[in-house]
Amino acid sequence: MSFFYSLTLIILSLTATFFSLAYGQVPSAADQLREIDFFYNGQGMHLSPGVLEKLDLVRDHIQGRRADEKLLKTLMRRWGIQQTDSKLVGIKSVQYEGNSVGVLGCVACHSGRAAGQYIVGIGNKNIDPGQIGIDGFRLEKAYKKITDQLHRLRIKKKSNLARELESSSLLLMQKLQDPRFSIGAQGLVPVSLVGSWFYEVAGEEPPNHGYKGAVKVPSWFGFEKKLEVGQFADAIGKGHPPGWIIGVEITSGQTPKSVREYFSRVEHTSNLISQLTPPRYPFLIHSDRAARGKVIFENTCAKCHGTYSYAADGSPLYQAPKVISQSAIGTDPDRLDYVTEDFMDKVRKSPLADLIQLSEYA
Repeated sequence: MSFFYSLTLIILSLTATFFSLAYGQVPSAADQLREIDFFYNGQGMHLSPGVLEKLDLVRDHIQGRRADEKLLKTLMRRWGIQQTDSKLVGIKSVQYEGNSVGVLGCVACHSGRAAGQYIVGIGNKNIDPGQIGIDGFRLEKAYKKITDQLHRLRIKKKSNLARELESSSLLLMQKLQDPRFSIGAQGLVPVSLVGSWFYEVAGEEPPNHGYKGAVKVPSWFGFEKKLEVGQFADAIGKGHPPGWIIGVEITSGQTPKSVREYFSRVEHTSNLISQLTPPRYPFLIHSDRAARGKVIFENTCAKCHGTYSYAADGSPLYQAPKVISQSAIGTDPDRLDYVTEDFMDKVRKSPLADLIQLSEYA
């Protein structure tokens, strides 16, 4: 009896350890989002094969030296790319049919630093797509010349697939630096870049009316409630299905067919975003000042920004945002002026009209 009893205890202990390890290793929503990208079948936001790999080799060679620190700071300052744990955020290498391809993930724009912490879900207020396009286009062109020369000299053969990946990467950089879309300021991204795809699939040139749809990279917190009034609470893009999430991807060479094939990943990403909660305020709160500020907020700010409520554990309880006309708020109308009747007509008639839709407020 004692043997079987001991054996049972051992089995139960091992089982408990297994489940503890298994459940303990399940990544959080934030950790999963750090790894997500939508590179698919050689299409999407990516760099030429080998570019990121060569950058990593350079960084490995100078790791820990002032030159390495200077390189990171330069990329952060010029492009607004974040770093954490001495690594660039939102850029990683993936293997695609024998090619090492650098791909851009969601957190390149949708994460940042606040109060000394790296946080997934806040908008990157330093990202500069235009500068990335300018520098990236020059880098990609120079790199292409080198790989072409190596191929001609029969030192390193370049496959047709590698040529295609180079061309699509160059096209992405060219679009990012296009003056019709480039804003020339950090922290702002152009809706016009996404809008250009709807014109292209309609066989028309994107409009050059001067509106760029400039918008700060929005926070992901309270995402599910924001979807009730449209993607990212802009009252224009419908939140369900979450097709607007891959807006930049479709400008990077992805086809309606490929989008449909991987759309379950988009829905999974939307679910992960909805699970995010903001970190607690890390500093001392002076209750008397907070009480005075609360009165000011409720009497003034809440008219546009709404009110806030919290659960017993202090976590936020999100409510659907209010839809308020731009004329009442008086902010820069560029974001809304880009969304013309012609643009909305293109969205309704696009090949992905069932996945990328306008909200009833548009």
